[in-house]
Amino acid sequence: MSDTIRLAAAEDAATVRDILFRAYEPIRKLELKWPAANATAELVAANIQRNECYVLEQDGEIAATLTYSLEGEVRDVTALPFIKWFAVDPLLQARGLGSKLMDWVERSVLLEQHRAPAVTLATAARHPWLADMYRRNGYASILDFDPKNGDGVMHLMRKILDPALYEEYILLHEQNFYPDASFPYAMYTVTSFSCIPKGRGFNELHWHDELQFTLVTKGKIFIQVNGVTHELKAGHAIFINKGVLHISKQFDKNSEYVSFNFPEKLLTFYSDSHMEKNYVLPYTNSLFFSLVIRPETEWQSIMLELLWRLKNKFDLKGSWGWEYEVSIMTVQLWLTMITNISMASVESTKYIKQQQERIQLMISYIHQNYFSNLSLQEIAESAHLSISECTRSFKKTLHTTPYDYLIKYRIKKSAELLNSTEQTITEIASKVGFNHVNHFIQSFKKQYNKTPKEYRSLKID
Repeated sequence: MSDTIRLAAAEDAATVRDILFRAYEPIRKLELKWPAANATAELVAANIQRNECYVLEQDGEIAATLTYSLEGEVRDVTALPFIKWFAVDPLLQARGLGSKLMDWVERSVLLEQHRAPAVTLATAARHPWLADMYRRNGYASILDFDPKNGDGVMHLMRKILDPALYEEYILLHEQNFYPDASFPYAMYTVTSFSCIPKGRGFNELHWHDELQFTLVTKGKIFIQVNGVTHELKAGHAIFINKGVLHISKQFDKNSEYVSFNFPEKLLTFYSDSHMEKNYVLPYTNSLFFSLVIRPETEWQSIMLELLWRLKNKFDLKGSWGWEYEVSIMTVQLWLTMITNISMASVESTKYIKQQQERIQLMISYIHQNYFSNLSLQEIAESAHLSISECTRSFKKTLHTTPYDYLIKYRIKKSAELLNSTEQTITEIASKVGFNHVNHFIQSFKKQYNKTPKEYRSLKID
């Protein structure tokens, strides 16, 4: 028998629906409200069009199907790919066809094509054997939640496809923790000394799953987005899309800014809505990385006024209905922006996206191995580049060399140890990768304008 795996086509909808209906009979008996269990041919056709639906054919007949979404059906919890529908023809079960299809999609599609470090799925706690089956295939429960639809507790499960890639994903990925989980929206106030609530402040390269609007409230800052540096003065702002590498740097010592971070679902009203399909995902899933907002046009001035009003609303939060007011202003902000831009003028090239992905790999490798005697060759190889291309990528995207980035990161980690431990200067220098303590002291003073000893004394005082 010959097996073939391919993407499903529109004409496969009726066959896929038949397999789903028969395979999901136990789900209907458990009275679980899973869309796949009662999917119509129209719903299956829409699924094939919108998501990545694969089928395994045995001797030309469809025997199994698997659908995943790169958007994540639980994107408020994780941005990792999410397996939606998975079924094997009941007449062909116990032949390993389901495992073959799932393994192939995980490795050949998610890992090799999309460079996904892990994949997720969900199953009902009251199903007698599904969770155990997924565990045998390498999945582990990471969260229990109740969708409040009568299905009871669901297990969110994750399988790590590449441990090293997953570590890189975690190192650069900022997980925002909201003061109120039932209203996932936060305003971060960043100064020279702090970020409130706790998060990434100045000089910390990162990315996150949320959309971000940043408003400079005092002084002047530089924000670097994918190698492009934007100078922003008080009263200027910038939009940064989800998943985009960025870093803020001070120009004035008294510079301050606020960042409004929120999930894209706030703009969609509900899943699969007209707003989501036409006014949100076409922008958030595009190569639209950022937009600087200055009072140069009427619509930009309107956006800036809305951002100041948002800041005031967060400063005085607690009044009855303030969450509604914040949500309404945010939707107004978004609609004003997308009404006045053209994708042709704001989208970056695929090459720039590739540059970002390479930089993510290399700086993640540095973050994992900074304490070792790293060579430029090793850093370059982490992104499958030559030394010269590695250096060019760093200079173009981060405006620094790989070596300088490594030294600055080592100094940053040493400052954390100076604050949190009683280790000696020599011990700390060795622990963060310096072979000579004098080199460490010189590098530290260059970055902080203080010796490590002076820095520690200042913190103690």
